[in-house]
Amino acid sequence: MENILQLKQQLYDWENMQGIDEEEEEQEWIQSGITLYEKCIKVDKENKSEYLQELSRLYLNLGRNEKMKFANFERAVRNLKQAAYIAPEDPRPCYHLSFLLEKKGNYEGALFYAERALKLGLDDKQSYKLFCNMALCYYRLLLFKDAYSYLFKVEEKAREDRVLSTFLTPYQAKIKVKKKGYIPLTEQHGTLVETEDDIEYSVSNGERAVLIIHPYRTELNGSEECVSFSTVNTQILEAVMLSKDGLTVAQLSEVLWEYNASEMSSSYVPRMVRSIRSDIEKATGIDGKQLLKMTNGHYVWNHECLKGNVHYKHNSRRGVRSREGITIL
Repeated sequence: MENILQLKQQLYDWENMQGIDEEEEEQEWIQSGITLYEKCIKVDKENKSEYLQELSRLYLNLGRNEKMKFANFERAVRNLKQAAYIAPEDPRPCYHLSFLLEKKGNYEGALFYAERALKLGLDDKQSYKLFCNMALCYYRLLLFKDAYSYLFKVEEKAREDRVLSTFLTPYQAKIKVKKKGYIPLTEQHGTLVETEDDIEYSVSNGERAVLIIHPYRTELNGSEECVSFSTVNTQILEAVMLSKDGLTVAQLSEVLWEYNASEMSSSYVPRMVRSIRSDIEKATGIDGKQLLKMTNGHYVWNHECLKGNVHYKHNSRRGVRSREGITIL
């Protein structure tokens, strides 16, 4: 077994590898750090609390990356629960666990971690984003009074916060749509219940491109082909399509990272946008830079060139596969 001096040298060498930018390599780098800190805890028990603090941070980053960059929800939940166990006073693991468990259909669990995160302390931005998730969970549990209470609270705040308004819009659609046809949503958006056949017809005629968001996968449907989208690219394109005036890199980072955008590399969003533009061209046959434009420092979807919609597929119920979903116009 290595002694503490040897382990500290290994930690020093490990920390000097922080420039890694490839996502898979970054995960391996974080996992290596976890292994080193776990060894330090066994060898140097006097400084255990210091090592545990770093270990919690690494598990948080590992889980958050699995959630945001790889959509590996099982591994993300496992790593974030480990982070919550090691640092029970840190609200961040609970915050991310709430969103993850909602996606997995565990609404009671999502609400449990949401309440815990709020109790531990979040700033206004994180609290209101979490209220969106709580509203949806209560709605899925048929507790409509609680659902609308949280939803209306966020809507009031979103009137003065463009990023929060963009973040809120999908939740409004999922909660407020109750019947077939047009339902008012906000001043600039509406919703329409459509089938996949409705979408296919209009897309094949070159009338629009539609980002179809299923519970566990997303596709951009264009007249040329249907292109699969990663979780990160989905959130970026979804946010831009739903935003009236477009979003800056900083605002997209805030929507994307959900917790602390300052921890994201400044090159990350532009790098993802390049990938998205390439996929847009594959799907539509139109230059991605022409559709996903940069105007006055804001990324915007060029609806004049080609209309862009976001469609949320309904979850299947009682084993019946639904072909309907909610399209935000």
